[in-house]
Amino acid sequence: MKRRTTRAKRRVLIGAYIYLALPMIIFLLGWCRWYIGIPVAVVVILAVVLCVDEIGTVPRTRRERRLIDSGNRSKALAVVLIVCIWAALSGVGGYVWQNSDHWWRNAIFESLVEQKWAPSVEMEIDGYVQGRGMVYYIGFWLPAALVGKLFGVEAGYAAQYVWAVIGILLFYAVVCVHRRKVQIWPIVVFIFFSGLDAVGVLLSQSDGLQIFGEQHLEAWSYHYQFSSVTTQLFWVFNQAVPIWLASALIFFGERPRNMIFVWTLTMLTSTLPCIGLLPYVAYFMVKRSNWRAPYETTRELVQDIWYNWCSPQNLAGGGVVAIVSAIYLFGNTTLLNVLSFLLEKMSAGVLVLLFFLAVVLFAVIFCVVAWLVRKGWGKRLKTVVCLAGVAAVVWKISQLAYSDWQSPVFFWVNMTVFVFLEAGVYLICLSPVVEDKGLLKFTAVWLYIVPLIVIGTSCDFCMRASIPGLLLITLWCIDMIDRHKGELRTYVLIALLIVGAVTPLHEIRRTYINTHSYYENTSVGEEVIYSSDNFSGSTDGFFWKYIARNHDE
Repeated sequence: MKRRTTRAKRRVLIGAYIYLALPMIIFLLGWCRWYIGIPVAVVVILAVVLCVDEIGTVPRTRRERRLIDSGNRSKALAVVLIVCIWAALSGVGGYVWQNSDHWWRNAIFESLVEQKWAPSVEMEIDGYVQGRGMVYYIGFWLPAALVGKLFGVEAGYAAQYVWAVIGILLFYAVVCVHRRKVQIWPIVVFIFFSGLDAVGVLLSQSDGLQIFGEQHLEAWSYHYQFSSVTTQLFWVFNQAVPIWLASALIFFGERPRNMIFVWTLTMLTSTLPCIGLLPYVAYFMVKRSNWRAPYETTRELVQDIWYNWCSPQNLAGGGVVAIVSAIYLFGNTTLLNVLSFLLEKMSAGVLVLLFFLAVVLFAVIFCVVAWLVRKGWGKRLKTVVCLAGVAAVVWKISQLAYSDWQSPVFFWVNMTVFVFLEAGVYLICLSPVVEDKGLLKFTAVWLYIVPLIVIGTSCDFCMRASIPGLLLITLWCIDMIDRHKGELRTYVLIALLIVGAVTPLHEIRRTYINTHSYYENTSVGEEVIYSSDNFSGSTDGFFWKYIARNHDE
């Protein structure tokens, strides 16, 4: 049964779906061979249409007419102006001084504009000539890069800025239609939300870190970082903007029948934040499904699960997006080497048989879980899954060397203090007023686990996978300020937000001072991008051999 949705919300949701899907469609048509890209792009477009079809409409109500009256139009224009200034200060488009991460992103963008898609080069590495293709979460740049190909690099940079502004405004529009009112102050809270890095700097007593100094404040804990909202935009805008929008859709009532598809659309734009959003997708997929329990037969439960989760947009749309995105992003790692081996050594019949067996295995596991749930093992099953997750985390921690720490105890104390200052103080303040206590506890546990997961040699996973959880805390803060005016706990929350605002103010000040002192935006050389495993992969990989478009096409 479709939900009855106001016209304003319907238009915002349509815009959000298109914004998230367009980079994937451009990737399929521009980077993939036509006999792969065109059919898959059609599937993605049809999935978007099915998502829109799930929305439903109702006649315009008096409340909705008030939502778009002249007074709210003035507020909306003020929000647009604030977002435009904020986005310009981030360095997107190159209109002000840029943080150092932009140097690599500028090189990636210029390569996307100047080279044929899918971009690859041959270069000498370790004395051998190798083919290298761009492998990175490039989705955000593709619409602007397309403009750049048509009208030049400068037009592409301008389009990059416009695309960022559109994404932020769509995110805020989702917030407004959920709250059923247009206000200016929530966007200010959003821009200046941060953990208590200023307190962390004082506790760390690091010689190189000073409040309103030159260095990045979030580095106070050294091994871990949670980024403020402004830091996310100023440093990793290409990942932040799409995941804000997708997370808002998930948090504010997206139907399970659309949810997997929406989530997969962030794989190509926001790979690490996409992983951080996955636990929330699982949580809301279960919570929001239209269950008809108690069930007399397992078949009834399976039918409900199939209806709620296995929609065409989730299975077909989400499936093809996830497969193509994963194959591309894995580059030349072990998975693709295995796929290449299978394709070269096994017949088509054997591969089809293996795929069929994998589907059967998934169906068997699915039915066993459904049967256990119907027999009353749901809570026990949840406990087993939670214990397995804890065991996996403990195992991961056991692999860590404590060489940088005086003792394991100090390791845990340091991390606990970090999570407390970055998120815990807000969760404690919010706990009496957040209605979904399960989600609050879930967020607290997830944000404690995230710093324990290390991918690569730095804390990138910690910084990026935490974005959806921190965004949810931000939205809860806005809701508490709005609903609990005049209460003591609200004043405490505002005081915490003011202390936290030091970090975004620090970032904005750095941009202003450095732009005033010197305005020089640069990019690293193209050879740096294609010689780095962080931004490229071997063209011997599966994607480049069998899916990527040939340059002579």
